[in-house]
Amino acid sequence: NLVRKSIKVLYDLISCFQEINLITLSGDNINVDSIINSCETMPFFSDKKLVHIKNPDFLKKTKKETSNKNDSATEEGKGNISRSSSDIVSFLSKYILELPDNIIFLITYNDDIDLNNKFVTSVKNVGYLVQYNLLKAKDIENAAIEMFKDRGKEIKKSELTYFISDISSIDELEMEVDKICAFAIDEKIITKAHIDAVTYKGVESNIFKLIDAIIKKNADGAITIINNLLFQGENHLIILA
Repeated sequence: NLVRKSIKVLYDLISCFQEINLITLSGDNINVDSIINSCETMPFFSDKKLVHIKNPDFLKKTKKETSNKNDSATEEGKGNISRSSSDIVSFLSKYILELPDNIIFLITYNDDIDLNNKFVTSVKNVGYLVQYNLLKAKDIENAAIEMFKDRGKEIKKSELTYFISDISSIDELEMEVDKICAFAIDEKIITKAHIDAVTYKGVESNIFKLIDAIIKKNADGAITIINNLLFQGENHLIILA
C-alpha cells in the first residue's frame, strides 16, 4: 500500500550498508537513551543514516477519564506511563531541532495520533507530517476510472460497482485493472465477462471483507459489498448466516 511504498522510498535513500545505517526502534526499547544512541553514531561509509521509530506510545491518543478513589492505584500506574511518554515528547520536541544533517528521522504510527501533541507541533515546523486515510468507495471508484482511461478503456457504472466491490487498496486495484485490460486488449469497453474471466469473487471472500469493513466502521465499503452480493444473486439469508 501507499504507506509501505513511502517507507521504502526513504529506506532506499540509504544505499550503502543498510544493515548498519538503517536502525529501527519499536515497542519497549523506545526511550530517550535508545533514541540518542541511534542518532549520535556516525553513518558507516554512507552520507546518511536512517532511524525509524515504529508505533511509539508517546503519539497515542489519550482519553480523559474520571475515576473514584478506589481506582487510585490504577491511576498511579497510568500516571507513571504518562510521565514516561511526556518525558520523551519533551525531549524530542527540542532534539529534532538539533538533529545532525546526516540523520533521516522517521516515525510511523498505524492509528490516529494526537495532533495537539507537542512533538507533532515541532515536526510540522521543521519536517513533514504525512497522513494516510482509509480509502472510501468513491476514492477507489474514481481511481479505477482514471486507470482504465489511461489504458484506453471505458467501463460503465454497473460494471465498475461490480468490479471495485472486492478491492481494498490502490495496489490491488492497479493489479486487477492491468489483468482485465490485458485480457480485453482488443476491446475498448470493459464488461462483466472480462471482469469474471480474470478475477475471483467468491461469496466467502466478500463476506470476510464485509466484516472487516464493518469493524473499521467503513459504511460505504460495507454497503457496496452487500449490494454487489445481492446483485450477484446471493440469498440475503445466506449472507446473514
